[in-house]
Amino acid sequence: MIVNLLIRRYCKNRFIMPKIVKRPSNKKSKPAPRKPRAPQQPVQTRRIPVSATPRPRVPGSGGSMSRLTAAMHICALSDPFCPPARNRKWPDGAGGTTVTMQLRGHLPVVAVSGSNQAYAQFFPALNYQSLVATTYLAGVYTLNSAYTALVISPNTYVGTYRVVTAGIIVRNTLPALTASGYMTVTRFSSTAGPSTSVTAGNEYSAITTTHSVVAGMEVALPFKPLGSAARAFTSLGGSPLTSWDTIAIELTGTGTSSGTVADVEMILNVECTLYPSYEIFQTWVPNTAPSNAVLANAADRVSTALTKSVTSSLENFGKEAEKVSNAVLNDLGPVGKAADLVLKGVESMF
Repeated sequence: MIVNLLIRRYCKNRFIMPKIVKRPSNKKSKPAPRKPRAPQQPVQTRRIPVSATPRPRVPGSGGSMSRLTAAMHICALSDPFCPPARNRKWPDGAGGTTVTMQLRGHLPVVAVSGSNQAYAQFFPALNYQSLVATTYLAGVYTLNSAYTALVISPNTYVGTYRVVTAGIIVRNTLPALTASGYMTVTRFSSTAGPSTSVTAGNEYSAITTTHSVVAGMEVALPFKPLGSAARAFTSLGGSPLTSWDTIAIELTGTGTSSGTVADVEMILNVECTLYPSYEIFQTWVPNTAPSNAVLANAADRVSTALTKSVTSSLENFGKEAEKVSNAVLNDLGPVGKAADLVLKGVESMF
């Protein structure tokens, strides 16, 4: 203390201001108040196994990309009306080198003269696709004496053929103020044959549906394969195939007693072998369809289910085919495994 006073007086006399050094205080300063932080939400995490590889999702598909592709291939072998059904081969590895084609044709269904009735039978075969009633008397139809073809058959270069998918679309042709009555659709295991008598209103089977004949009526009807014989190659013969079912339509109470009451469009997706003598066969060898029992079985299951469908328009039929195909995929197992089984080798089918 005395030393500091002497230094101050000395410096004052010399006009020098001493430098005052502050000693550090032992008291701790208070920290500045901190702003409160917002509470953090806990982050939920899900552990994914290293071996699991996520598949890309397709918006609105309800499954992975491979599942969507698998369902499309099943539809192409069971729904004859969808665009992918064109140029499809049956996946059983048979036939060697084959070519595919889609054949389409129309047949007007005419009311029997003097009545408001019409009747016709249809079946999938090259050259022979329909039998139409020509007379109606006392409640009995008499079918034509010869088969009628709806599509032009490629007789010049086809050796043998088999039907992959086939179907008909029945459309009303009468205007809104004239269309009336109803149409009964029945399925049989075989055709009645030319010049056969059929009793009106008595054509019923295990699968029979009724549709009102109104303006804009459209009914899509696929043919059903009857066992493994439907997948065998056959020659261009003189009679319908017995390995596919027959679809009969009867229109009752139509708005006209003469003239066309409906138009029937037939679609045939066939797989053919060519005559070896043709130059196209020598210069171009198409791919052979690989055997895929899973895909073939799934397509057969879908085809059977679609023949029991009560949908009418092509749009609704397509939705039903997609729904049934996904249901069959669910029965095959997990998404990835089922899709891989269905898609095995299909890339080489085109």
